Formats: sequence, C-alpha cells, structure tokens
Amino acid sequence: MSLLFSTVTVTPKQGAAVTILESGHPDEYDLRELLRGEARYAPVRRAEYHGAAVQVRQYRFFVKGPDWLAERDSFALIHAYDELALRHGERPFVQRKDVKLLEQYTISLDLCGLCAHRGMLTMADVGCCNCCDAGEFFDPEHHAGEEAAAG
Repeated sequence: MSLLFSTVTVTPKQGAAVTILESGHPDEYDLRELLRGEARYAPVRRAEYHGAAVQVRQYRFFVKGPDWLAERDSFALIHAYDELALRHGERPFVQRKDVKLLEQYTISLDLCGLCAHRGMLTMADVGCCNCCDAGEFFDPEHHAGEEAAAG
C-alpha cells in the first residue's frame, strides 16, 4: 500500500513561501481549481502573491503494512515529523528513503503583460481585469466600472 500526496509551495517575489500538503497528484487544471476555491489556499489569494511561483511536487510514500491512517491524519503526522526533524537537524519527511518524488511542475500566478504595464497591483484591480484570467486565481472584490470611471 502507498500514500500519494503532493506539496504545493507558493513562493512570492518577496516574503515567506507557503507550503500546503495535498492528497493525490493534482494536475495544473486541478491546481487552478484548488487555488480558486479551497479555503486552505486563502492565504495566497492576496495581492502580494501576484507573480508568485507555484511548485507542485508529487510523491509516493511506500507504507509498510496493510493499514494506514486517513490522509488528513497522515498530513498531521508529516507536519509533526518535519517539526521534529528540523529540531534535531534531520532531513524532512519527503527526503526519506521510503518516499519517492514522482514528478514536479511549476506554474506562475502572473498577471498578463498589459495588466502589469497598467500597474494593476491591488485585488480590486485584478477583479476589474478583462484582458486576462488572473482574477480567476484570486478572490477579489469586483468593482465594476472603476476602470471606465478612472479612464
């Protein structure tokens, strides 16, 4: 038996990276859905994460024995393992011999060139964008008509 899981690390251009454990192996489409709607991804739906790199690393943990904890419980154990490993100078869980990196990919949460040129940096700006789909990644409050009024 094995446990398939992924680490999703969102690294802004400035500031601390956020890493989220995900059950299974989300492809790019699944990842975009998770970024858009899952509550645990809310911390990265802020303006400072525009242009952030999102790296997905997909793993398989080869479980010894027929029984294994539920995935959410296993994530709590992985976090606890990593905290203890860090405290004692050991390698993190994903670097164990019984955990194998299967695949990885990276996407970017960039605004399109036109938006970047126009200086669209706030969540309200992203909500008004009609030239790219950046607004789909975040949870902006839409301000219809602001661009026309400002123009």
